[in-house]
Amino acid sequence: MTMVERCAKAIYEKRNGIGCTPWSQQKKVHRAPYLDDAKAAIREIRENTPAMSEAMRIANMNIAGGYGGPSGWEAAIDTALKEQEGEKG
Repeated sequence: MTMVERCAKAIYEKRNGIGCTPWSQQKKVHRAPYLDDAKAAIREIRENTPAMSEAMRIANMNIAGGYGGPSGWEAAIDTALKEQEGEKG
């Protein structure tokens, strides 16, 4: 399954909840809007926010310094998710 398909499936399952018809049983026409949403989201992730860039920089410095931790990519995505959570509260 491609990343676009994985994201579309996650969007579908989040919107439709437990007990919804499995993604694998959805017709192509029903999957299309979710695939479009997933593509739009992934396109936006290409452009980091300042906080994402900073998290990536720090993570890469930690890895280079032998301290370990998440990759720069993981740190940037984690930061993006935390930014949104912060807006809710």
